[in-house]
Amino acid sequence: MNDGPSTVELRVRAACSACYDTTVTFDSRGPTICVPCASSVTKCSPSVTRFADRVWERLNKSLELDRLVINVARILTHGDSTNPVTGRMLRDWLGLDERQVKSAVETLRAVWMLPIISRRARPSGYWFAGSAEEYLAWWRTHRAQAITELTTGYRNFRANYPALAGQGELDFVTSITEEIQEALR
Repeated sequence: MNDGPSTVELRVRAACSACYDTTVTFDSRGPTICVPCASSVTKCSPSVTRFADRVWERLNKSLELDRLVINVARILTHGDSTNPVTGRMLRDWLGLDERQVKSAVETLRAVWMLPIISRRARPSGYWFAGSAEEYLAWWRTHRAQAITELTTGYRNFRANYPALAGQGELDFVTSITEEIQEALR
């Protein structure tokens, strides 16, 4: 991983170079609390609080704490809807490829249960949702994209493989509903 300067440093502007104002730093054993920042009277942002709470929760439960995922999250705590952190910034600063960035973000969302949202339109990038309303707006768009992909795939399957589609007529809505219910368990 690269720890060198980049456009991210121009946006992050963290007062603490050890934790980037997230209260989470590293020692030889792994993630640890940044004592000067944690004992500071300065209040942490909601995104920093959520992130740090998840780190300590995972540490207490002896769950995996991937340094790459932590570093991505530490940078994302500095983004917002007007100034999101782009995938390119994460790739450049951390020395990652596009697949690693997307994988880290998905881990933060699906495993760490952090409200990381994104946008493709300008200004594009990733950030912690600042409110339930902001998260819900992102989720509605995300859900609509998933539904479009599923229905397009099903219609394409029926159009191109009619012999298979006709065998015991797959009930698309029922099967998708069952798969979603199973995934939520």
